[in-house]
Amino acid sequence: MSNLTFSQNWVTSLALVPLTLLGWWGLPKLASVIDRLTNRQVALLVGFGMAVMVLLQMAVLKWLPVTVYHDPLRVLDQATRMAVGHTSWKITYFWRYPQNVPIAYLLSRWLKLTMEMGMGVNRGVHLLSILLLDGMVLLGIDTAWRVSKKKAPGLGDLSLWGPDPLCLHLLPAGLLHRPAGDVRPLVLVADAGLMAAPQLVAKRP
Repeated sequence: MSNLTFSQNWVTSLALVPLTLLGWWGLPKLASVIDRLTNRQVALLVGFGMAVMVLLQMAVLKWLPVTVYHDPLRVLDQATRMAVGHTSWKITYFWRYPQNVPIAYLLSRWLKLTMEMGMGVNRGVHLLSILLLDGMVLLGIDTAWRVSKKKAPGLGDLSLWGPDPLCLHLLPAGLLHRPAGDVRPLVLVADAGLMAAPQLVAKRP
């Protein structure tokens, strides 16, 4: 509602109203069609969607590089130093934010592994970002599928997270930042909503 009442672009805000009504009317019908698909067909759709997402992620990493700064930069710099054997903690940042100490340590172990494989720091962080993002998407799809016992929530999860490879811009910062962000609660709320949607639709008169 805040997008409607406090928006500076009324055209965009008003366009959301018919789109929301269209989704409320059409998504239950689409869900019933999806639930009639076989497990093999759903698996093929998920595989195709993940493949497209990975290709888009590669394009983002190649043509839309991201700059890491502030807290993520401090953690990444310390992890890089530890990965090459410099284990001193001379800056006071980690005294003020001790929750980032284990993140820096674990990231340094990962970077040490990727360096031994011949990768640079950027490639190592990008690989970790892709593994975490795609793993989160696959875990959400599997959780929605298993808990709801329906196929539509799993594909709904893929449609929610899969078409957004620009999340790779947020992951390095989100991975290295203070663990006070709202990404994880949003993931849980989104998955819970996708799993509850079929039951709510079924109860509609």
